[in-house]
Amino acid sequence: VYDSYVDHSDFLMRRSRYAFLFDLKITDYKGWAKGLKKAGYATNPKYPDLLIRIIERHQLNDLDRLYKKKRDEEIPTEIEIDSKKHEIFVSDNRIKFIKVKKGDTFYSLEKEFGLREGMLRKFNDMKKSMVLQEGQILYLQPKRGKHKI
Repeated sequence: VYDSYVDHSDFLMRRSRYAFLFDLKITDYKGWAKGLKKAGYATNPKYPDLLIRIIERHQLNDLDRLYKKKRDEEIPTEIEIDSKKHEIFVSDNRIKFIKVKKGDTFYSLEKEFGLREGMLRKFNDMKKSMVLQEGQILYLQPKRGKHKI
């Protein structure tokens, strides 16, 4: 089941026609439903309304509150990081970071460090449309005073 979720997420994340969806809040289920239709994901013109109706009938949007609470609890402030591919640096304010190497992708870094792409983007104030650049500093922890994702 987990692999199926990962494959579906990869499908949406790796196709440029869905990129605009990732600018929406993760809790904006109505925006996502309408956006999926707009991007051509669904051919049924009633898709957004049907999906929204199912979400609301089963109160699935209530899960967003549980997810947010769990996410807030999981945000690492001090993390143990070991890497055979990257040298880990520590900034003056004790935040761990790496320098992006040629060929690095969010997917490869996610696997290497066990940090979700969304977390890495948030730690580095990177919008969904931004890509990694060789030599770029990439923080592996939230900056001090920025512990919310």
